[in-house]
Amino acid sequence: MAAPSPTPQGLRCSSEASAAELSIPPQFSIPGRYASALYMAAVKADKLDAVTNELSQMAGLLKQSDDFREFVSDPTVGQKVKVEGMSSVMDGLGASSTTKNFFALLADNSRLNQVPKILDAFQQLVAEQRGEVQAVVTAAQELTAADVSEITESLKDLLKPGQSLTVSQKVDPAILGGLMVDFEDKHIDLSIRSRIQSIQKAIGEAVV
Repeated sequence: MAAPSPTPQGLRCSSEASAAELSIPPQFSIPGRYASALYMAAVKADKLDAVTNELSQMAGLLKQSDDFREFVSDPTVGQKVKVEGMSSVMDGLGASSTTKNFFALLADNSRLNQVPKILDAFQQLVAEQRGEVQAVVTAAQELTAADVSEITESLKDLLKPGQSLTVSQKVDPAILGGLMVDFEDKHIDLSIRSRIQSIQKAIGEAVV
């Protein structure tokens, strides 16, 4: 049995039973441990929806503001400045006390440089706990709504009971045509580029 992941100091769940009830898998990375601790704290405070929305706002702010992104990642900014800066940002967002305390903890522990990865880990954890499965379909050009709907229906057969599916698409002209589908731990490559590479490999082996 895998050992439970340590919880970041300052964000501890009320009991081991709380983690077990949530069925959160062990987290071994720093971002994963912080995301897990925040998730449990949000559930305990009955603020999961609020915290999830606030972290989405934070992710948007990181994408939109070069200054804020630099402030979060710059190791030369003093700890006191970062703590005060994050407190000001939280007040501006009207964030809940759970989110405020979490980012104050990150600033105090000099972990703000991990924020982007923590946000990603938290989003993934929320999706897993809600039974949401994300599939990414890559095509050489944008797919029609009918194409996406057909792909969605075909993937639903792979879902487990209680899961729901969200399909997003990426455009990558380099695959030349066909599709690539990333679904949980599955990677399905039906691209023309892949077929060409297979043919090239077969020719190369035949020549040798």
